[in-house]
Amino acid sequence: MNHSTKFRGLPAALLGAALLSAASAQAQSRPPLPETPETPARPTARATGSLTGVVKSGEGGLKDAIVRVGSNLFTTGDGGAFSFEGIRAGNAVVFAHKKGYRSAVQRVQVSAEAPVNVELTLNQVPAPNKGKGTVHGRVVTEGSGDPVADATVTDGTATVKTDETGEFVLENVGTGETEVVVTTPGGETEKETIEVVPDVITEVGVETDGETETTSEPAPAASLSGTVTSSAGPVAKAIVRVSAGEDLVWVAKTDDQGKFTLEGLPVGAVKVVVLKGGFQSAEQEATLVENANTLDVTLVVRDPKGHGSAGTGSISGVVYSDELDESGNPKTVDGAVVMVRGVRVFSGPEGRYELTGLPTGKFNVQVWMSGFRHTHKKITLDSANPAATADITLSKRVSADEPDNGGDENVGDADSDGTVSVTDAVTTLRAALGLTQPTKIGKARADVAPSKPRGAFGDGEINIQDAIKLLRNAAGLEPVFP
Repeated sequence: MNHSTKFRGLPAALLGAALLSAASAQAQSRPPLPETPETPARPTARATGSLTGVVKSGEGGLKDAIVRVGSNLFTTGDGGAFSFEGIRAGNAVVFAHKKGYRSAVQRVQVSAEAPVNVELTLNQVPAPNKGKGTVHGRVVTEGSGDPVADATVTDGTATVKTDETGEFVLENVGTGETEVVVTTPGGETEKETIEVVPDVITEVGVETDGETETTSEPAPAASLSGTVTSSAGPVAKAIVRVSAGEDLVWVAKTDDQGKFTLEGLPVGAVKVVVLKGGFQSAEQEATLVENANTLDVTLVVRDPKGHGSAGTGSISGVVYSDELDESGNPKTVDGAVVMVRGVRVFSGPEGRYELTGLPTGKFNVQVWMSGFRHTHKKITLDSANPAATADITLSKRVSADEPDNGGDENVGDADSDGTVSVTDAVTTLRAALGLTQPTKIGKARADVAPSKPRGAFGDGEINIQDAIKLLRNAAGLEPVFP
């Protein structure tokens, strides 16, 4: 394996600073990779936080008060304490109310980083004047329980408006049977007949359809399906990212045939980005219509310097085993991973493989398979030889103790984000310096270099040479393998 002498002798701290700086620069120059769901595509989950607090009155903590955040309800116990978990991060409105008390409301900012503490104070409704009654009530939306603010409430004598909690108080109401009329800002009218008792606060609840009597139609939805391909055929495990504005993002991963489907997308303009290691990212604007939409994307192989470059060259051949069949011929290997400049294909029936659309230049054809030793073969494509044949023989590992990265098509992807990049070099360096403990899979994927210049691929250890090799690969200076 050839190592650049440019990196030899560098102190670990200096190398770490260089890798971290490169990782930061790369992160600013490319769109972030979203986490890939294993289930059908859906909008990216939002962060949640917790909310705690206490409801008080003049006498201290208030028991049996009802606290509401969105559709979540909590009844306070002794001391007036309450708590909510799983509240969506962002703006939230906290309501508290209890019979005989004026309601309270507070707007808060829920954070996923730390719980939010809220204190609400409820004041008792004033006692009615001698021989008169008081009507205390709330106007809410039927079903959801959302408060209706700015509704007009009258008993025929006095008229008041509901506050932002939907609450109202009618004072000095005549005793006996009384009709309370509520008119919402949308013009809907509700009537409640109650019995007002002298020197008593009468409670009443009014439910309304809300500020409008019309029912909104559900927003139209669209779906998007298609196939991601390259010159070598379908591209599996490519990340397809659809965004509409800054907050709404949907992601999916292509299957073995390069196909993807996203459901529940908004109708209108969206941005589609497709990412896959070894290829130039593809970005496209699309206008979705209601129901089904189709979009096929073709990815271009990256050249060694990271620029998109397609050509007419090809490399094909057969992957053999060093074992012989009954006729004395080498056995072929089906399912071996064949990689050129980050582009991976699998050997098919009778061990055959083909990579097409390659530019002219020098290539290192890498082949590995679980249970076999990794191997490679150098090929040059030029105008005189645009189509080359590279038959490769894999040797069986002689013992189970030999390093075996075969069969993992994500070798080099130390952080398991679907690409081999500078961030993988940083992850590997941190593991080599003992700053993090890699997982078994992460260790196998990061082990891309031997400890000695001419050692076999994968020495079972994570060291700075692995980080250097991944950094050189991200810079287009050499492939992942020797």
